[in-house]
Amino acid sequence: MKLAVLVMTDGRYDLLAQCVDSLAMKWDNGVSLFMHDDSGDETDRRALALRFPLFTQIGAGPRRGFGGAYRHAWQQLASVDCDWVFATEDDFLFTELVDIWAMADVLKHRPHLVQMALRRQAWGPVEEAAGGVVELHPDAYTDVTDGERA
Repeated sequence: MKLAVLVMTDGRYDLLAQCVDSLAMKWDNGVSLFMHDDSGDETDRRALALRFPLFTQIGAGPRRGFGGAYRHAWQQLASVDCDWVFATEDDFLFTELVDIWAMADVLKHRPHLVQMALRRQAWGPVEEAAGGVVELHPDAYTDVTDGERA
């Protein structure tokens, strides 16, 4: 199996550096790394290429906004030789090991699933008071297991 890792950013470069640092500690070599910058600033994109040389920069053109940036990134990745794409955003910090291969295995053996998501920390007072985004909307989520993994 081949894996591509996509990091989305839009100018929050202080957060991006922390995200990439936390990723670098958790991932083996041998994956293809991509970064999509939606700042709309080519000078920033060139600086990102220098700062993060292991990442192929796939952002280009004007600022597209959240949905447009993801659409553009997925269009760029459509021609990449990989079986799986793990996408994250510049404000996600990995505080523990993520077994991406176990996630891919679940998707491989359960073709009715089209994606999996990692839970993020609570943001803002409303989510923090509830204990997280899932706890804020408990009826919108269902915990599922395959008997081996939660």
